Amino acid sequence: MQKKELSRTVLARQEDSASNWGNEGVEVLSTPAVLGHMEYTCVQLLEGWISDTEMTVGLSVDMEHLAPSKIGEPVRVTVELVEFGKRPALNFQVMDDSGNLISKGRHERAVVDREKFERKLKDS
Repeated sequence: MQKKELSRTVLARQEDSASNWGNEGVEVLSTPAVLGHMEYTCVQLLEGWISDTEMTVGLSVDMEHLAPSKIGEPVRVTVELVEFGKRPALNFQVMDDSGNLISKGRHERAVVDREKFERKLKDS
């Protein structure tokens, strides 16, 4: 059975900090790290929807980063598949341990042939 939702808890690490992304001294979960954790979760969910010869790549993100989350604290990333096809669409949210909304948005991906994609990279 194909899942339409996936959640995973991640610990906000030092390499995820805003300080690490150029906002020196700001020890909170950065927007790039939120995007990375969200995208990884989307890829994991979509693996159950595509063949072994396919993969997905990101196309667009519409995201709000609403609240800080301290480094060292866990956050829960939840993605929900709302539309499947050649361009799957997913809604996502990130919450802290207390249930506060950290981030939310929508992410669109494309289903592509893995071999053709990798060949194209080699040839470029």
